[in-house]
Amino acid sequence: MDGSARTVRPRFPQAADRIVSRELPVATSELSALDVARLCAEAAGDVIRDGFGSTRIAGTKGRGNVVTEVDFEAERRTMEI
Repeated sequence: MDGSARTVRPRFPQAADRIVSRELPVATSELSALDVARLCAEAAGDVIRDGFGSTRIAGTKGRGNVVTEVDFEAERRTMEI
């Protein structure tokens, strides 16, 4: 992210109305924790959607639980936010 603020519109505004407001830390970007979570979910979702059906197994974590290159890329993208 280039540091510029981004307006986040709720995709499901009716669900957002039911969320109980609690004081959460504010990110260094001045975004709320909920806005950061939304940005992370959108970024990871984009990576997963783009990689659907065309990914390779990159490893395993535990018995029969595979990790794909898409998993690693989605995590990397959320950590950039």
